[in-house]
Amino acid sequence: MATIPSDQKFHTLNANTPTKDRGSSQTDGLREIYTMQDIIDTAGGGGGTAGIDLSLIVRETAYGSIGDHEGTVLTIGPVSALAQVHRWDGTGWTLANGSSVANSIGLLCLGTSASGDALVKGIMQLGAVPGSAGDVLYMSTTNGLLTNDISGFTQGQVVRVCGYNLGSNKVYFNPSPDWIEIA
Repeated sequence: MATIPSDQKFHTLNANTPTKDRGSSQTDGLREIYTMQDIIDTAGGGGGTAGIDLSLIVRETAYGSIGDHEGTVLTIGPVSALAQVHRWDGTGWTLANGSSVANSIGLLCLGTSASGDALVKGIMQLGAVPGSAGDVLYMSTTNGLLTNDISGFTQGQVVRVCGYNLGSNKVYFNPSPDWIEIA
C-alpha cells in the first residue's frame, strides 16, 4: 500500500496529460500513481469513518446475519431491539409504531445491536421483510415492525414511509420526515 503524502493534491485529468500540466512539482518519471484503494487506506477507510456520535459504516463482507448493516449510524443511546424500528424521544430510543402520532414522528432508526448503534439511513439484513423486492415499506402499527400494506390503517393511525424492500430479507431504510395521520 502506498501512503499518500499529506500535502498531495488530487486532480481529475487525462492520464496522458504531462506532469507539468497536472500541477505537480515532480517530473513525469518521478510522479507517483495512487489508486482509489490507496486513497481509502490513507484516509483510514475500509470499514467506515467514525465521529463521536455519527459513523458511516461500509460493509466489506456479504450480508449473512440479522442486523448486518451499512450506512449512517448514530451512537447516542442504546436501542432496545435488534433490527427493529425505534424513535428518538430526546433522551433515548423507544420502539416506534404507527398507532398514533406520539409513537411515530421524529428521528427513526433500525437497531443494529441491543447495546448501541442506530442505523438512521442505509441497508440492513432483517429476519423477514414484508412484501416483495421493490415494495415501499411503511412503519407498522405493531411495535418495531415495517409493513408494505397500509390498507387497514384507521383513524388516528400514522402512515410514514420508512424505506424499500431490496429482496433477500434486506431493507433500504430511509425514513421520510413526512407523515400523514389518517382522519
